[in-house]
Amino acid sequence: MRWQQFLLLFVVLFSLQICFGQEKPKAELYAEFINMPCDELKGHIDGFFLQLGNNPNFKGQIIIYGEPNNQLGNYHYQSLIKDIIDSRLYNPRRVTFVHARSEKELRVQFWLIPPEAEKILSDEENWDYVLPAANKPFIFDYQDDYPERDCPTKIDSALYAKLLLNNPNFRGHIVIRQISVAGFNKVRKELSNELFQINKTPPDKIKFFYAKPDRYTAVEYWLIPLKKK
Repeated sequence: MRWQQFLLLFVVLFSLQICFGQEKPKAELYAEFINMPCDELKGHIDGFFLQLGNNPNFKGQIIIYGEPNNQLGNYHYQSLIKDIIDSRLYNPRRVTFVHARSEKELRVQFWLIPPEAEKILSDEENWDYVLPAANKPFIFDYQDDYPERDCPTKIDSALYAKLLLNNPNFRGHIVIRQISVAGFNKVRKELSNELFQINKTPPDKIKFFYAKPDRYTAVEYWLIPLKKK
């Protein structure tokens, strides 16, 4: 009788060992923050990619909980994260972005995902890149040569193109501030290649304008609402 009880106990323990041995690894939350300023954000990104470098089989996931009624701000913050990753020469393919449900404030999570880990549960939200109606032109973004700026100022031309494609009621005006017309033509050629050839923006959606620099040479990206007929 005792040997039967011992055998039963052995089977139960062995089954539990198999069960726990087959449990999938879990993702690890590396950082969570609310609309962090640029210098602190760079530190988090450095630490995040350091962990990814120490774990080459892991993947990174960045979840952005957008701020309601501030679509453009949400898009800009994601572009800022991508820009910092690019400027620090990290591999952008190590991370994926997830757009989660809107909250009171913009919130971001950095996750470390081991192989075969269970999916992180989040209420994903579709960013359709459709902007609310506007009555006046406004600057989408700008690029300057200010030498002491903490954050990179590379323009996300893909985002600019996406906004123009998804908002037929807007046109793009790009003001290129250069000392000379030759400098203007050089920059316009570079931007035309990015917007028209790479990002497939229809040429009739964008106009270029030449202007003298104020203090530092700059490029201004405007969104112009079409006038109602």
